[in-house]
Amino acid sequence: MIFNPVLNAFAATGKKSKKLLSTGQWIPSGCHGCTSWCPIELYQQTSGGINRAVKVRGNPLSVCNPGTLCPKGHMALMEGYDPDRLKVPMKRTNVTKGKGIDPQWVPITWAEAITTLATQMMTLRNSGEAHKFVFMRGRYTPVNTDLIHTAVPKIYGSPNDMKHSSICAEAELF
Repeated sequence: MIFNPVLNAFAATGKKSKKLLSTGQWIPSGCHGCTSWCPIELYQQTSGGINRAVKVRGNPLSVCNPGTLCPKGHMALMEGYDPDRLKVPMKRTNVTKGKGIDPQWVPITWAEAITTLATQMMTLRNSGEAHKFVFMRGRYTPVNTDLIHTAVPKIYGSPNDMKHSSICAEAELF
C-alpha cells in the first residue's frame, strides 16, 4: 500500500487510482482552508492499525462544490502530514531575543508546558499585572466558543482576548 499523501493527493483517476481507491473509504468532512468551509471527502486507508488520509476531493453530493475543490483544500493533506509540523509544545531556551538570534527551541512535555503556563499566569496575577495576559486562539480551534473565549480572560482578570478575526481580512469587513 502507498501511504505518501504528497503523491496520492493529486493522483489521476485511472487504473492505478482505482486500485488505490479500492482499499479504503471516503469520509465526509469540511475544509478549513478558508471561511467558505467547503464540503469535502477524505479518502482514508488503514495499514498496521493506523488510519491515514491519502486523498481529498470536493464532496460530490454538495450543491456548492460538487466534487471540486480549490488548491487550499488539496494542500490540507500536506499540512497535516508535514514532517516539520509541531506535534509537541516547544520551549525557548535562549533568553536573548532579537533579529537573527536563534531562540533555541526545545521540545517539552505537555505537563511541563501547562505547569510553565500556570506558573507564569499566577506570577502576573499575584503581582497585580493580570492585564498583561492575553488569551489568543486561531481561526478554528477547539476553543471556538465565545463563552470560553471571553470568560477565561475575564475570570483571570484581564480585558484582553484576541481571535484570529482580529488580525485577518475578516476585521476589514467589520
